Amino acid sequence: MLDYFPFRHHYVIVFEFLDLNLYRFIKQPKLGGMNKLLLVNIAFQMLKGLAHLSNIGIIHCDLKPENVLFTNQEHKEVKIIDFGSACTDFKAGFSYVQSRFYRSPEVVLGLPYD
Repeated sequence: MLDYFPFRHHYVIVFEFLDLNLYRFIKQPKLGGMNKLLLVNIAFQMLKGLAHLSNIGIIHCDLKPENVLFTNQEHKEVKIIDFGSACTDFKAGFSYVQSRFYRSPEVVLGLPYD
């Protein structure tokens, strides 16, 4: 977070400018698939980020390719974004968790999630 300010009874939060999300990156016409080394690097960074969220008790609740962005045009580092649906600790859960295109099995079955 770089800054924040109130605007029309809401807070605007300013973050760094990021590049493409994973979905748009994969859909690029000239890409033709993702390099295995890049895929391993992205997976490692995401797992490290998710482990950190787990350690501090935050559940993202809407993890999907559109919410993972590259930090710049070199496409080497990613950041997880959009914590608008995030929660802490599973209690009774929410009726809406995750977009329907990326819904996890535990959410579909109404089971506890973390």
